[in-house]
Amino acid sequence: MPTEGLTPTGAAFAHPRAHKAKESLWEFTKKFFARFLFLWVVFGLFALDKTVILAQEHIDYSTQGIAALNALIMAKVLLLAEDFHFAERSKSDEPLLIPILWKAFAFSLLFIVVHIVEEILKGLLHHKSLMDSLPTFGGVKVLLCITAILFISLAPYFAFHELGRIIGRTRLRHLLLKGGPAPRESEGAS
Repeated sequence: MPTEGLTPTGAAFAHPRAHKAKESLWEFTKKFFARFLFLWVVFGLFALDKTVILAQEHIDYSTQGIAALNALIMAKVLLLAEDFHFAERSKSDEPLLIPILWKAFAFSLLFIVVHIVEEILKGLLHHKSLMDSLPTFGGVKVLLCITAILFISLAPYFAFHELGRIIGRTRLRHLLLKGGPAPRESEGAS
């Protein structure tokens, strides 16, 4: 009995497009969730750092919920930017380190711009002026520090992303999680 077009429970799909849409939604969900978890860890560490610093001044402050919300927003931004090939380079003869560092830098700047736009929109929704809505980073040094931390945090993500693109996601996953010789694959997925 052929199994094509069947759900895991064995029921037939009403239309092949529904099956394709369901598979596409599942792939999107997996990609989104992986990016969300990574960014939640990154933003959660930012929030933890801020909490520790403020606790030294006896200020009770916890922002883990905001870190999760920001991770949700930025995971969607990351997926959209990847779909639009943001910061893609077409040079195939350059060392892999170049696109990794370039993407980490470009996405760090993108995240900061999105954060600024987000803060402006929040301010405008609360009837503040545009100037009053601009986020305060604590000066240029703090902004550069945040950019550097984002850059360092995003570099491993793009290293795995680029390696997966070159050797295949399945093979990379096998090398990282199972060890030993990894099977070859024809998939050059993103």
